[in-house]
Amino acid sequence: MEETKTAAETGTLQVSEKPEKQNKKRLPWGAFLGIWAGAMLLLGLGLCVFLYRYLAIYEVTRPEATVEELLKNNDADVLIGLAKTDLRLDVTEYENEIELYEDYLKTVDLSKEMSYRSDNKRSTEENPSFVVQCGAGIVFDVTLKVKGESPGFGRNYWEVESIHVSSVTDALPSADVVVDILPGEKAYLNGKEITEAYLADEEVKIPDLSDIESRGAEIPVFEEYRIGPLYRDLKVTDAEGKVLSYTEKDGKYYYQASTGKYRVVIHAPEDLKVCVNGAELTRDDAAGGAKNLVEGLDEFAAGKTYPVLTYELNGLYLPPEVTVADGEKGSILATTGDSFYVFADDGNDEELSMVAKGYFEAYMHYSAYAFQSGNYYALLGKILPGTELYRYVANSRDAMIWASATKTEYKDLRYENIHRISDDCFVCTISYDAEMQASSWYKRYNYELKNAYRVVFVKRGDIWLAAKMDVLGE
Repeated sequence: MEETKTAAETGTLQVSEKPEKQNKKRLPWGAFLGIWAGAMLLLGLGLCVFLYRYLAIYEVTRPEATVEELLKNNDADVLIGLAKTDLRLDVTEYENEIELYEDYLKTVDLSKEMSYRSDNKRSTEENPSFVVQCGAGIVFDVTLKVKGESPGFGRNYWEVESIHVSSVTDALPSADVVVDILPGEKAYLNGKEITEAYLADEEVKIPDLSDIESRGAEIPVFEEYRIGPLYRDLKVTDAEGKVLSYTEKDGKYYYQASTGKYRVVIHAPEDLKVCVNGAELTRDDAAGGAKNLVEGLDEFAAGKTYPVLTYELNGLYLPPEVTVADGEKGSILATTGDSFYVFADDGNDEELSMVAKGYFEAYMHYSAYAFQSGNYYALLGKILPGTELYRYVANSRDAMIWASATKTEYKDLRYENIHRISDDCFVCTISYDAEMQASSWYKRYNYELKNAYRVVFVKRGDIWLAAKMDVLGE
């Protein structure tokens, strides 16, 4: 019995040992699973907190959020007004950026909702940049900068650094301008002088150059100025303020600021060689055949003639310098902006010079003062009766009664080119430049008067009288 019990007990012990060994193997695995699950839970909770915090920071640190807040809290006209204070349009000094921007805004529907997009060309990590639009039209740019300290996660807070005008010129029609100007002269674009900054390297031939200038010692050429692109209405003027016309070719607008504006009338004996700016004039250049200087006064010229050629040159680009064949300058008789030259033997005859002076003083005294009978008869006494000149002065009496009293101050007065045709006839050129002050019972005014005359004198007995008086010029 006792052995059986012992056996049974022994058997019981054998049976009971196996479960204990299995329990010892499962307990570490369960603990691991529990610990792992707990760790994953904590990690998940931490990740959620991290993600929540990161997303919250991400949202407020988005550059786009700053731009959205700006557009939400401000009207388009307010932001456009701020943009106008920071103009960054790439234009020349011949255009006004504000006016150009205003012109552009007229093409944009500002009632459209504002939207934005990143400006990839201008944006940097430190300064994100955005283009703001109203509908399809861009209106201004917004640039941001970092605000305060970083909240972490490599993120930054942002604030507006600048609001400035966008490069709207891309949306405007443009033009390039080419202006041809004579060296030393000036032209203006939209009221501002065109400067050497736009001067091209090559010179340009003048297409309508006169035959005389084309064979001169100095052939004028244009300097070419190229300006562009330009976006507004263009107005090119010359030095005198005249608006210039243009021709369009290959998308460019061509202007010629300098034109042939000089005119010269030259009276010279037919056998005298005359040069203008180094180009010798030929008989073919003369306006018609030779004319007798004393035509109509043959009886006083003792049968002598004085054949003179007249050259009328228009549209010269260079100021005319007139010389005779041996290089000496001719006498310049300037009147109303044109130059007139008479080539004749310069006389030094004091008697003839005093005759011309006495006549001209009487002429100016009569014409420049209120009418007086004494002045009238004094002038007639110095003119040959029966001539056209005498009839002209005699018939002027009624008109001169109403003339204003005029004070004359000469800046230049010359008696020159005195040429004795015979013992009883000579010719003289009288030119003057004077400031006149006219006075009437109700008004006083000043003006400048330039003129030149060629006067023929004849001798009657011992007295020299004016027989013919021609105005040199228009």
